[in-house]
Parts: sequence; C-alpha cells; structure tokens
Amino acid sequence: MIEKLVKMKRHLLFSNSIYYLFFICFLIISIFIYNNNNVMAFPPVSPPSIPPSDTDLAPTDEEMIKDTTSKQEQKSSYQFINSWGSEGIGDGEFNQAKGIDIDSSTGNVYVVDKGNNRIQKFDSNGNFITKWGIEGNEDGEFEEPYDIAVDSSSGNVYVVDKGNNRIQKFDSNGNFITKWGSQGTGDGEFEEPHGISVDSSSGNVYVADWGNNQIQKFDSNGNFITKWGIEGNEDGEFSLLRDVSVDTSSGNVYVADGWNNRIQKFNSDGNFITKWGSEGTGDGEFEGPYGISVDSSSGNVYVAEWRNDRIQKFDSSGNFITKWGSGGTGERQFNAPSAVSIDPPGNVYVADMNNHRIVVFAPLK
Repeated sequence: MIEKLVKMKRHLLFSNSIYYLFFICFLIISIFIYNNNNVMAFPPVSPPSIPPSDTDLAPTDEEMIKDTTSKQEQKSSYQFINSWGSEGIGDGEFNQAKGIDIDSSTGNVYVVDKGNNRIQKFDSNGNFITKWGIEGNEDGEFEEPYDIAVDSSSGNVYVVDKGNNRIQKFDSNGNFITKWGSQGTGDGEFEEPHGISVDSSSGNVYVADWGNNQIQKFDSNGNFITKWGIEGNEDGEFSLLRDVSVDTSSGNVYVADGWNNRIQKFNSDGNFITKWGSEGTGDGEFEGPYGISVDSSSGNVYVAEWRNDRIQKFDSSGNFITKWGSGGTGERQFNAPSAVSIDPPGNVYVADMNNHRIVVFAPLK
C-alpha cells in the first residue's frame, strides 16, 4: 500500500513538473514574439554629434599673421607699404643698409651701403638710379660710411666717412665737392663720427662725434662754428652718442644719446632744452637708440632702436605717440634698424641694417 502511494506521488510530481516546464516555455515564446512585433520596433538612433576640437577651431598661421599685423597696425597707426633690397653687391643690394635720408624736393632716397663702401640712390619707390664709392681714403672713397644727410635746398649730399674720420660732400649725382676732418679731439677733428644732419634753411651741418662725445656744428663748406658735449650722463653730456637730427622749422637739434638710452634736445647753439628716455623696453624707454629723424612739418621725432628692433614716435617735447616693430624678417619686423627718415607726405623709411633692406611705412588714414 505504501509503495503504491509513493509511486502515485512521484507520478503527480513528474506530471506537475512537465506541466510547469511546458507553461514556462510557452511564456518565454510569447514574450519573444511580442517583443519582435512591438517593443523592438524603435526608430534608428543617430550617433551623437562630436563638437569641433580646439585644433579644428584654431586659425591658420596665415590667418594669425594677418590678424596680428592688423592689430599692430591699428595700435601703431602705421602700415607697411613697400620694401626693397637684399644682401649682395649688385645694384639695389646691400651689405648692411646703415644710413638713409630723403631729398624732400625730389623724393629721392639716399642709402649708405656700409659693407660695400658706397652710396646708392633710388626714387621714392625703390627703383635704382645711381651709386658711387669704393673702399679707400681718396676723394669719393670710403672706409665704413656710416650716415648721410641731404640738403634739400641745394640737393647736396653729406656723408659720414667714419673710418677716415671725415665728412665728404657731393652733388646729387655723386660728384665730389669737398671734404673736412681728421682724427683727433680738436675743433673739426673726429673720433669715429657716427651721425649727421643738415639744416636746409641755413645750410649748417651737425655731426655726432661718437668717440669725443660731442656735437660739432659747421657751415656748408665745413668751416667750424661751435661744439658742445662731454662724456657723462648729466644734461648736455653724452655717452657714445649715435645720431643727430635738426628740425629745420625751429632749428632745434635732437641727439640719440646711445649708452645713456635717452634723447636730448638743444637749440641750434647747443643750449640744453629737455630730455627723455631710460633703459628698458616700455613706451618711451630705449635699448640702444641709434637713428633719429625729425619731421619738420609736424615737429614729431622718430627713433630707430637697434636692440629693441622697433621705431618709436614722439612729439617735439618727448611725449610718446606710438611704436611698431619687433625682431625678425617680416613686413613689420627689423634686425637692428639703424636709421630712419621721413618724406613730405609723412611716410617713414627705415634702414633695416642686418636685413639688408629699406622698409617703408605710411600713416593709416
């Protein structure tokens, strides 16, 4: 009896298990069918969009240069308009373009080609006209010419012949007229003269006598008139002065006082008026002021800085106006700019010495 009951229980358990198994299979199949027909019918999902990276958004090198140039031009109020020259010995080539001046009556540009011991003459667009000079110590020869000045009233050209410690005078075509100077410390003697300027209203010539730390003044024939300056850092004293420029409208004389990193202003007799500048890289500071030029129509003063590779512009009292330039070979860059000159429309010509070229800038309208 007991055995029958056990068998019946087992049979029931087995039957129930079969039933439950069948039910579970049926449920799984139903769910699968339902999902395929309904739940899984979702629309396709697009992959998320990826925002552009910093690299994708970054401007190209050309765009950055244009943007930087535009900002610099807006800040300086001067824009690049022209350049000419490269390293060499041919016409229009230079071995260190050291000095520059413009004949305001013709617009012609005269450049001291220092390493080639010659003067080159161009029109205002940089087209070559003529040249003169070779190495030597005879009339019309040079030993390291350093600076140049044009008397716009006569067209005559004065050249600082540094290595020969003299000044040479030529007509506008380079024909020799006269000379004066020799090595020494006396009146009309020089110790490596560096800069020169002519007052076209009077014809008087001012020479920056570098080694003697003084300015010497002559008439147009080289006759000595006066001098001022000694070595030092007080008013009217100099430490290896580099250049000189005269304002033909007022007769005032501006001196680039090199190692004192300042500009000094005098009247035509050498009486001190004012000064500005100190060593540094900020506005109105200098690291080797080398070339200087006065725009006589406005009285503004332009300074070429040799070590800061820039041009700074001031009013006649030394108040800072603007600046431009940095080290390099680009349109608004320099490599030891050594001289600057202004033409009647206000364009600025820079002797970019170690880039062996002339660079021209125009005021923004």
